[in-house]
Amino acid sequence: MAGRKAKSELEQKHDKEVRHIFSQQFKKACQKKFFNGKDKEVTNKELFRIYEYLEQESSSLCLTSADRNNVVNTMRKWLKGETIPEYYTMIRLCEKDCLNCSLDYLLGRIECTTHNIQFIHDETGLSEDAIKQLSFLYHSEPDEFRNNVASLSYLLEHISFSNVLLQQITIFLFKYWDHKKGEELRKDEQKRRAQRTDIEQIKLEMFGYKPLMTGDELGELNERKEVALFHATNTFSSALTNIAENLYKFFQEGEKTPLVNQAREGCQYFNLPQSKD
Repeated sequence: MAGRKAKSELEQKHDKEVRHIFSQQFKKACQKKFFNGKDKEVTNKELFRIYEYLEQESSSLCLTSADRNNVVNTMRKWLKGETIPEYYTMIRLCEKDCLNCSLDYLLGRIECTTHNIQFIHDETGLSEDAIKQLSFLYHSEPDEFRNNVASLSYLLEHISFSNVLLQQITIFLFKYWDHKKGEELRKDEQKRRAQRTDIEQIKLEMFGYKPLMTGDELGELNERKEVALFHATNTFSSALTNIAENLYKFFQEGEKTPLVNQAREGCQYFNLPQSKD
């Protein structure tokens, strides 16, 4: 009896975890579909749109306000982790015209919405939004968008871009963030100082009080940010010139390799002169 009771408790715990995971993933999937991934509350309007898709081939689509409320309440329970839909309903939720995701995503087994995107993310480290943006550009009209992706592809292949320039960009980003954080701390410190009397401030300093951020420290952070920006800008200029020259040489020499088409696109992109085939 004790064994059966323990198993029942484990099953209940497992079911609760599944409901919780599904509720979180279902919410994220809804936000991706209706709000471009922004953390907004999923309203009754969005939930009923999902229901309309699920029942579009059925004659049981609810028409009365009472039926509508029942449907919304059922989906609210999904969001709260109180219940989960049946397996067939989950499959329908995943369809392209509905939430456009994998069942494994709704069950929390993968981080990205589909296995294809998950594979690219695992291999490259690119975020799902970055992958989708590249895919959108590559499959879009006009051709300039696809040329942009081809140019980016060649940039990433070039060592001066992938190793040197990206490192400088990363350094600048961190210095920029350090400076922004310093600005916030400095404003907070000035606000606190305005609330103290001179006597209170003197007492604090006597006991070794140190400001969250001094003006000199903020100035130093700003100087580091500007230096990082200078290096990143110069590195980008040098890398871009070097890459454009290499593309130009590939194209002028007429080297019949897979790079020729990319070189042609690159020359067009950088407005370089082109030779005849």
